[in-house]
Amino acid sequence: MHDEYTIKELGEGHGTKFEFECYDLGHLYNRAWIFDHGWIKPPFFIQMVFGILGGVGPGLVTLCTCIPSLKSFLGKATSGRCLLPGGIRYN
Repeated sequence: MHDEYTIKELGEGHGTKFEFECYDLGHLYNRAWIFDHGWIKPPFFIQMVFGILGGVGPGLVTLCTCIPSLKSFLGKATSGRCLLPGGIRYN
């Protein structure tokens, strides 16, 4: 309940658009859940961060898994980019 209040009242209630950082596929599932329950409204920005300790690795398999999952969960409601250690970026 506290998270819903933070997102809806403190965020949307004051015109704030959140940027979400996701370090693994589970974070995308969580964003899809809060989107499906109406806690966030499009458009929103998701930044995938790969290769950080505790998150998924920076490989091609990860990229090929997470990006299609992001699009299937959230469709055109989102934009984003992928960051890898060392300054590599995919838009």
